[in-house]
Amino acid sequence: MAIDKDESLNLKNITTTHSRLNLCKVVLQAFEDLLNYIEAHFTKYFDQDQKIPDTYAHISIKEFREKLEDIRKVFIEKGVEKKFMDIVLFPMNQFGNVPEKQSITFRRLIYMKYLLKELSTLNSKPDFSEALFEHLFYLNFNSYHFLLFATAKIRSEVETLPSMTAQLEHLSLTLKKLNQAQVKPSFGLKPLRESLKNLLSNWLEEEIHFIEKKRQLTLMIPPWRGQGRKRK
Repeated sequence: MAIDKDESLNLKNITTTHSRLNLCKVVLQAFEDLLNYIEAHFTKYFDQDQKIPDTYAHISIKEFREKLEDIRKVFIEKGVEKKFMDIVLFPMNQFGNVPEKQSITFRRLIYMKYLLKELSTLNSKPDFSEALFEHLFYLNFNSYHFLLFATAKIRSEVETLPSMTAQLEHLSLTLKKLNQAQVKPSFGLKPLRESLKNLLSNWLEEEIHFIEKKRQLTLMIPPWRGQGRKRK
C-alpha cells in the first residue's frame, strides 16, 4: 500500500494505531525534536552552513508556511503599511516557497524560525509597527530593501523639521539610540553582508556630516550677497 508523502510527514496527526506509518512519524518526531534541541542549545558547536536533511526540510517548511499565514494576518490586523509588510515578509515568503530539491542550510533555517518566533511575541505591543521596525535591528534584518525603507523614513522625519539645527539634533539622537541598541550576536538575514546597524549608522553619519557642511556654508554667506550694492 502506497503511503502519501505529505501524510507520512504530518507529525501533528500521530494516532495510537500500531502501523508502519505511525512508527515512521514517531521516529521523525524524535529526530525533529533532537535537531530543534541542538539548534537551540548547541548552535556554536556544529557547522550551520551544512544542508539540513531533506525530510527535516520538508517538515520545517510545511510548519513554517502555516505559522507565516498567522503572522500575515497579524500584520493586516495591526494596520502595518503595505510596503513595510511586503519588505518584511518577502524573504519569509521566499523561504516558504523553496523547491524541495533546493538545499537549505541550518543557518538559514535557524534564522527564519527565530524571526518568525520573535515577530509573534510583538503581538501585544501597543504600537506594533514601531516595535517591529526597532526589533528588526536586533535581529539584524540586513535586507537592502529594509535599509532603503529605514533611510526614507528617517529622511521624511528630518524634512519636516524647521531648521538645520533641529535636523542635526534629530539625526544625532537617532544615531545615539542606534549605537546603544542591542543586536543579537552572530546573527543575520544575510550572513555575508555587513550588519544592518552598521549600514544605517554609516548612513546617519554621512547625513550629519552633509547637513553640518551645508549649515557652515550658509553661515559663511554674507547677508547682503545677491541683493546688490546700495547706490549713494
